[in-house]
Amino acid sequence: FVTKADDVKVGPGEPPVVGRDLQWNEEPAVNISDTYSTQLYGQHAVSLITSHDFHVKPMFLYLAYTAIHSPLQAPEQYFSRCADVSPPMRQSVCAMLQALDDSVGDVVAAFRQVDEWDNTVFIFTTDNGGQATEGSSNYPLRGNKRTVFEGGVRGTAFVHYESFAEKLKGSSSKALMHLVDWLPTLVEGVAGLPLTSLPDLQEMDGINVWPAISGGTSSPRTEVLLNLDPPAMSSMDVPGGYIGQAALRFENWKLIVGLPNCSVKPVPEDCAGGGCPSGWLRPGSPPVEPMPKSSLIWLFDLEADPQEMNDLSETLPGVVAMMQKKLEKYPNVTQIRATFDIRSDPKNFNGYWTPWLG
Repeated sequence: FVTKADDVKVGPGEPPVVGRDLQWNEEPAVNISDTYSTQLYGQHAVSLITSHDFHVKPMFLYLAYTAIHSPLQAPEQYFSRCADVSPPMRQSVCAMLQALDDSVGDVVAAFRQVDEWDNTVFIFTTDNGGQATEGSSNYPLRGNKRTVFEGGVRGTAFVHYESFAEKLKGSSSKALMHLVDWLPTLVEGVAGLPLTSLPDLQEMDGINVWPAISGGTSSPRTEVLLNLDPPAMSSMDVPGGYIGQAALRFENWKLIVGLPNCSVKPVPEDCAGGGCPSGWLRPGSPPVEPMPKSSLIWLFDLEADPQEMNDLSETLPGVVAMMQKKLEKYPNVTQIRATFDIRSDPKNFNGYWTPWLG
């Protein structure tokens, strides 16, 4: 629900800075409170669709719901659909999903209402794996949000387009794709604009994977850098020089170097309290943790072992060396945690979080 204030912690031992965090274009969204955000965003999307003149220009609509992120809240009527779901936290996630499903249905209905559904490429995707400590589940995949195991980084998605070949409709694809691929896929693959004709898009990491999506072919992408924390920033003696972790996917192989249970930036205490389990978590059951190992190198064959149960780093040192060589070609980057700028304090902007530089 959109509440009256959101707080932000600015430093250890300091009181949180409090303000409302909701913008309407470039201005604070006033007079909106106690409204469920999923419904608010969905209703506005419907309004944009039904008022748009598709004969004049096409539409690109990016609708980023906050559901099912915490806080776990939903209108009361949705809980009745989840009466048989337990425990309570899991039931709340179920209710949030019901509300999200209704809202997505309203968006689809709006495209149908204006007779543009057959011309629409509809993409539904996620940003990362679920947070098990907040009622989500990635089982049977290993790990959790904030880890580089498949439960943290493997996202699910679907693409709907009426012009897809019949053999593709209802099918599944395992084509490798990274989040950064959506831009060139939409610009070049869907809109048909050659990237070579767009100067601002000459240097990018993304790849157009539309042929794999629309034609059922293999993906042109073979490699994904999953994570690269900066070199060790403490006195800890960490092989590979990573306090958090480096992780690389190449074809069916996945290499993890460092501390795989959590991306620690920069101190391990960030994940205290079980927020980043490294094992397998089934709802309603205690975590199944892997056997401890002294080495901080993991190698998995994701095609044969998507649950990451069998570490092959000791039996396939040649593959480890190959993957490490690929990893070393990526430059080390310095991640900076910005300090709180007093000029951004909401009290300077009538109680709202708002851009303050410019």
